[in-house]
Amino acid sequence: MAFAVPAFAGNITFTCDSSIGTDFQPGGSSTAVCNYLNTVVAQEYDSTFTNANASIYIEATNQGLADSTSGYYNLLSYSAYRSALLAESTDSASAFVPASEPAIFGGDQVEVTSALAEALGLSGAASTNSELTAPCFTPGTGDCYNGVIQVNDPTDLFSQTGGQGYTYRSLGGSTNSSTSNYDFFGVVEHELDEVLGTASCIGTTGSGNTLTNPANCAAAVDLFRYTSPGTRTFNTVGQSAYFSPNGGTTDYQGNIYNDLANGNDWADFTNSCTFVQDGQGCPNGQTFDILTDGPGGIVGPEVSILNAVGFDLAAPEPGTLALLGLGLAGFGLYRRRS
Repeated sequence: MAFAVPAFAGNITFTCDSSIGTDFQPGGSSTAVCNYLNTVVAQEYDSTFTNANASIYIEATNQGLADSTSGYYNLLSYSAYRSALLAESTDSASAFVPASEPAIFGGDQVEVTSALAEALGLSGAASTNSELTAPCFTPGTGDCYNGVIQVNDPTDLFSQTGGQGYTYRSLGGSTNSSTSNYDFFGVVEHELDEVLGTASCIGTTGSGNTLTNPANCAAAVDLFRYTSPGTRTFNTVGQSAYFSPNGGTTDYQGNIYNDLANGNDWADFTNSCTFVQDGQGCPNGQTFDILTDGPGGIVGPEVSILNAVGFDLAAPEPGTLALLGLGLAGFGLYRRRS
């Protein structure tokens, strides 16, 4: 059983499995969480991007903090991605995707999530992922989704963290009486960003400081990963990597990517309690949104990254994107995996 998506939901839509029930909102309606996702959270993305369309299935799990599975198209050539990006994108970052594929990627193909492929007009592309029926993921429901987000059940989370749970913003309440809780909707936004296209194709592991997928198969976001102006990095452990929309010139004031095989996502940030896309969850009751996690409450770096890979901004504000990103504050206490 799944809770129905309200008729007023926007282009980003969430369908909540019945496991997202009263455990996630004690004393409240079991549909409150999904209603908030489909109105408030979805609206943030719908009002920010003109071509962000994704159907998301969300369910409970008993591992980590959160995880997501998205549809990747592995047969998209570099030239096909670049051509689609130039044809669709209104962002100047596309000018820094050169005509020929940089040698660092080994002449291989570009992985693009199904949601990003749709944004670029490539929804007919074929998927090579055996779990997917392009561009769908079907979590045993018979329905079609661009991605599945799994969030840890509050009871299991409480046990794993020694007392932390979730808070729910304007819905009120939390899964325990502590003020040291994770922002549930910020956790979901983190995973939604990855379903849309902020995730690298590189995986990491904490064992032996190695990468789980070191092949030359860049995801779209990997094309914007730099160590200095004009110098890209891809699958080298231990480099100071950062997102840049302009060839490495702008490093967004410390938006440092994870560059260690530590179990965190390769394209998550190493900040702590700063951005939606930080690699560690933030158990201190703070609220994180893609529209307010930048310095001074301006639009955060996640928006700039999604804009660079192919999602068009609905109403760019002069000077806003030039100010994105802030600071490096170390790692949090509990990791989030994707």
